[in-house]
Amino acid sequence: MLSIIVLLCAAAVLALIEVPRLLKRKWVKEAWAFGVFLLAGLVLGVLVILHVPLPNPIVLQRELYSPVSQAIDNLLGLK
Repeated sequence: MLSIIVLLCAAAVLALIEVPRLLKRKWVKEAWAFGVFLLAGLVLGVLVILHVPLPNPIVLQRELYSPVSQAIDNLLGLK
């Protein structure tokens, strides 16, 4: 639980430092992007701390490109 609190405090400090700078320069889109990426990082960080099994992105990549790879192999007569 302490790890989650430390993570949230670190994110809050980052947001308190960066967001005012971005808004002062009128970089509203960048501030939104910063917020979205910070939130995504927070969610993933909390899930890792809680030992929630997360899917490996390589598995998704393999599933997406496997049919294409097999089609090319068949076309070239490699298999």
